[in-house]
Amino acid sequence: MTMSTAQIRDLLLPGLHDVFGDYPDHPDEWSEIFERNTSKLAYEREVEMRMMPLASLRAEGAATTYADMAEHAVYVYRHIQPALGFVITRNAIRDNQYASQFNPGKASLKTSMRQTKETYGAAVLNLAQDTTGAYYGGDGAPLLSTAHPIYNGTVANTAVVQAQLSETALNDAYVTMGNFKQASGLKVPTKPRKLIVALQNAWVAELLLHTTGRVGTADNDVNVLMRSVGAIPEGYRVNHYLTNVQGWYVLTDCPNGLKYFQRDPLESDIFVDFDTDNLKVKATERYSFGWSNWRGIYGCLP
Repeated sequence: MTMSTAQIRDLLLPGLHDVFGDYPDHPDEWSEIFERNTSKLAYEREVEMRMMPLASLRAEGAATTYADMAEHAVYVYRHIQPALGFVITRNAIRDNQYASQFNPGKASLKTSMRQTKETYGAAVLNLAQDTTGAYYGGDGAPLLSTAHPIYNGTVANTAVVQAQLSETALNDAYVTMGNFKQASGLKVPTKPRKLIVALQNAWVAELLLHTTGRVGTADNDVNVLMRSVGAIPEGYRVNHYLTNVQGWYVLTDCPNGLKYFQRDPLESDIFVDFDTDNLKVKATERYSFGWSNWRGIYGCLP
């Protein structure tokens, strides 16, 4: 589609009081969730190893038990390439009486690309319990699962019954995270780091994390979430692109969790068509969002 003078007919005449439609944007929100990396390949692969399990008891004079170390799961980051552009005629540019107020598209194009990235980043959380297989990780399970496979068992990073954000739910999350195990079955010392919520849950998060006493009770008890073992040191962040408004996620201190790879930075090109004098503007970028270690997050999608 080409923008011509017909699309901006009111901008061709003097007398308009104002021209609007471009708005300020939120700061980057995906960067609060994903570890930032760069890539020089068509896709990135990361491997989780199954290390040594618990030792076996050996009777006097008996042989030592030997165990294997092997690849447990392979996680692949496949880069996507969003692209967008617009075409505008030469006359629409030259006859515009409000060019200083109406930048013909470049700022808007940047905002579109930025919110596109936010949407794809949030999709990792929005689809964290998808069971179609399209969004499974390298271990053959969704990001949030009650049955991540490990050696001789499974481990959960979500509740069996999905709970809304509350003191009890966060306490259950803290206990579950404390019971995370590595692929071999050994314990992984994991602590909560940051809470991610939708805008509709921001009020609840503020009460839970920043109130000195227990929330919603007349007891004279301290708020353990704020002051003691269950503390979330980095507080909470609002993500405006979460589709489950009651969903909540706790990022942990476990390494190699949720990751972002930048393959090609945001680039824009401008081209003038020789025959029509139409101006073509486009923007492209390549990146990927995903996870290598599901232990980097706990969440519920009630």
